[in-house]
Amino acid sequence: KGELRGTRARGQLRIERLAWDVPAGKLQLELTSGRNQTIALRPLRAISVKESRVSEDATLQPRSDGGFDLTLQANRKAVVELNW
Repeated sequence: KGELRGTRARGQLRIERLAWDVPAGKLQLELTSGRNQTIALRPLRAISVKESRVSEDATLQPRSDGGFDLTLQANRKAVVELNW
């Protein structure tokens, strides 16, 4: 269980909040991109996602490798929740 706030990442990304609770099977991510782009989200280990939610300003598509493609709009906060 943990949380990270206010971190910058490559590709003009700002991670507003990343929170995880492995025993409960939950991950929450809030981020803002400085440009329109699609990024790959890859979990460190294979998880079987039972439920996913994403804010209306973004799209989340499963990938064949067990990860996800997250499409972001410039300067719009995206909120992603994964439950496994």
